[in-house]
Amino acid sequence: MSDHVNASDAGFTHGVRSTTVARSWEEALVTGNGTQGALCFGDAAALRITLSHERLFLPVTAPLPAPETARILPELRALLETGHGALAARRVCELAEAEHPGFAATRWIDPLVGAATLAFDSGRTMVSHDRMVDFRSGLVTLRGGDPAGGLIHQIFVSRPANLVVLCCRATPPEPSAQGGSPAGPLDGVFRLVPIAGKPPVPIAVLSSIEPDRLVMTASFPDRWPGTISGYTVTCHVVAEGPEASLAPEGDGLRCRGAREVLVLARVEV
Repeated sequence: MSDHVNASDAGFTHGVRSTTVARSWEEALVTGNGTQGALCFGDAAALRITLSHERLFLPVTAPLPAPETARILPELRALLETGHGALAARRVCELAEAEHPGFAATRWIDPLVGAATLAFDSGRTMVSHDRMVDFRSGLVTLRGGDPAGGLIHQIFVSRPANLVVLCCRATPPEPSAQGGSPAGPLDGVFRLVPIAGKPPVPIAVLSSIEPDRLVMTASFPDRWPGTISGYTVTCHVVAEGPEASLAPEGDGLRCRGAREVLVLARVEV
């Protein structure tokens, strides 16, 4: 991943680059493979990645039986043949409302929602910020710096593996380019948490923390037959380096002394 950072900087011509901090998912940089998706926001010291899946529609509004338009088909055909399409549509709405009161109001489709947010918190305060997404590869890069050095995160979504991949590293202070101090270790906490805010329907969430992974399983207690029952988000965490360690701490995994951390995440619906 280190070589990829340098290559993307040298040839970065197609994408978005900014020195501002994305404070919410609405300002996030986006990457995905058509099935798995990731909204990347926050900064290098407090990174947030909201994970999503193309099939994750929250079951909010139960479907209604289709109105029996067959019995007024001759009437509809006559209206259409005489150029009264709006009247034909109104007639269908009247029939549907007469058969079921649920058709009296607008019925919105079920919303596409995020599955969970993968968070990394270092406890540091960055004084410089740089973030970009390369449209050619979908690679998102977030950098931050402070007097002690910096942090860099790279995120992309693999098509062959169908995984969201996060690589985190510490970078040395600026003078190190002329032979100064090397990069310090990567320390921080990784957490997998539900999407912020109260959902419009109940969601039962069960989380587990293991020495090398974070898992969150969500189910929909009030779902109706035929809709999805829930989803699972799994994040495998690998810390590299001779002094690297991972251990459960509170609601997350504490990383200490790592040279590099790799997180492989997948949403399964």
